[in-house]
Amino acid sequence: MNIFYKTTINNTDYQTTVLADGSWSVDVNNVLPDGVRDYVIESFDVAGNTVTLVGSVTIDTTTTVTGGLDASSDSGALSDDGITSVVTPLFSGTGDVGAAINLEINGENYLTTVDIAGNWSVMVTNNLSEATHAYTITAVDIAGNEDSITGDITIDDSVHLTGGLDVNSDSGIDNSDGITNQNSPDFSGTAEIGSAITLTINNQNYNTNVDATGNWFISSIDSLPDGERDYSISAIDLAGNTLQIDGTIKIDTTTTVTGRLDAASDSGVDNTDNITNIGTPTFTGTAEEGAVVTLTINNNTYSATVDNTGNWSIEVLQNLAESNHLYSILSTDLAGNTDSVQGNITIDQTVNLTGGLDSSSDSGESNSDNVTNIIRPTFSGTSDIGADIVVNINNQNYTTTTDNFGNWS
Repeated sequence: MNIFYKTTINNTDYQTTVLADGSWSVDVNNVLPDGVRDYVIESFDVAGNTVTLVGSVTIDTTTTVTGGLDASSDSGALSDDGITSVVTPLFSGTGDVGAAINLEINGENYLTTVDIAGNWSVMVTNNLSEATHAYTITAVDIAGNEDSITGDITIDDSVHLTGGLDVNSDSGIDNSDGITNQNSPDFSGTAEIGSAITLTINNQNYNTNVDATGNWFISSIDSLPDGERDYSISAIDLAGNTLQIDGTIKIDTTTTVTGRLDAASDSGVDNTDNITNIGTPTFTGTAEEGAVVTLTINNNTYSATVDNTGNWSIEVLQNLAESNHLYSILSTDLAGNTDSVQGNITIDQTVNLTGGLDSSSDSGESNSDNVTNIIRPTFSGTSDIGADIVVNINNQNYTTTTDNFGNWS
């Protein structure tokens, strides 16, 4: 008995005959567009009996998948830059409901299924090393269609930071001692490219970003008073890692120096008159600890460093001639500030002396024969101005001082 089947789908009829084994099939020759398609199957036997079946079929020839590092795992300032400090990050995306998702990263596969809302997520359970990692996300939908996307993420779970007073602001002899004579110095250092840098000093914050060469620079800070100033520098890299370093700088914009002929080298009765018979005298004074003091005298220069008590001492090594000598003392402190004093000393290594019975006391025909009838005679003569004169006669000492004209009596 012959039975005929007619299938109607997408407004087109397709007919066939049941085979001897009771089976039948029909090929749909026209291309059906994607979507849900209703169909009707009718059976007609030779007796005129009919049976009708209705149903629908879903045509699905494509699938799409989206995905990448989940925003909750994309640490740092930006939640879409693919840089994270999370070593077991979460991936998420969208796809066709029920599609199988495979995330392949670092040689491992992680599987999940798209939920009824069209979303999927999967956690990487094996720690990823600090590096850039390529990944592939593949979706296979219920119809067997496949789609995949690729990308990469960067794992960054550490940060480096250097910084402090910029070398061009670190004035003075040593450009790395943190001492400056600038009230508004510059700071600089290095960190990861793109990191946010914050300098905190004197209760003020100053911000910048690390440039493409890995360097950062902060200038134009508010004027700082003289003295030691603590500071902190913090860095937050693109992955959200943070690091802070602390330090201290010294603001020093002034310096003073004192100096003169040392009292031990200032020979004679008065050890403050700057007159000496020492040809290689010593100079001493005070200045800031660590400052370099330079003595210039007789076209020669001598240097010393101020000790930790604030004192300095310099011996003149080249013998000074008997004369009046101008000198200059220059102090340069650790911050580069300078101060100077000038003066003069007199080198006097010989003494002139003349003297005898004063002519007014030399009685008789000759006032130069040292014969007198005066029992309390006067002696007189010449010598260096200010010299102490001692006349010893009959085992008695008589003293006087040479006047401003070099005379004594």
